[in-house]
Amino acid sequence: MIALIYHDPSDSESVLKAEKTQLSIQKKQGWESALTPKMSRDYHMQSQFKNWMPDGKIKSHENKIEKYPEEEAYFYRSFINYQIEARTHLLFWQRVVSTKKPMAFIEAGMHCYGDWEGHKVHDCLMLNFQHAFDYPTQYEKYYMYTPKNRERGTHRIEERYPLKNSNENVYKGSRMIAGIDSYVITPRGAKKLLEGVNKYGLDQASHNINTNLVDIDYLFPSAFRYDTPDLLINDGTRLP
Repeated sequence: MIALIYHDPSDSESVLKAEKTQLSIQKKQGWESALTPKMSRDYHMQSQFKNWMPDGKIKSHENKIEKYPEEEAYFYRSFINYQIEARTHLLFWQRVVSTKKPMAFIEAGMHCYGDWEGHKVHDCLMLNFQHAFDYPTQYEKYYMYTPKNRERGTHRIEERYPLKNSNENVYKGSRMIAGIDSYVITPRGAKKLLEGVNKYGLDQASHNINTNLVDIDYLFPSAFRYDTPDLLINDGTRLP
């Protein structure tokens, strides 16, 4: 499986994280990795993207700029960063479609601790779902939904899956990917995502990858997690 490690080449810390991520991948079987630059802020600002979802999560970030004028600078930076992130994933999906090969998007700073065993992927496969609800992610409160004692391989997300889109748009009620730090997308899945963007507009990446557009599965045991001392030493997963 081709794993593209996305990082900011202008940030020395991001480069160091990417190199550590690549080193961890190289120690495992079945992966081919490459360091890949994210879209730069300069390029994003110079080549404005116009097809944003008008009633999506990105729009809510933009609204905060006017809603909280005393924190305008903070919310503006967040708004731009979410846009850059979304466009980086959009370029990734386009790359998958053009190469006609499934690929993994890996965020710099992730740690690989599992081989790629030729798992079957329909559209989208989460590679870190065992740890998606553990610190340092924003979904800590959902840690009870962490999958345990599953057969080795890929599984469809269950009915009790907690992450559902609540925005008032066409994706409302759909289940969203549990973080965009490490996932595989197939050419079929990437094509579906691009069709969704063309029809409805681009939204925050984690909101665009939803079950209204693609089938979402997860790998068990997970192959990636953030390398942090806050995780338990046995398998990195918080227990109930």
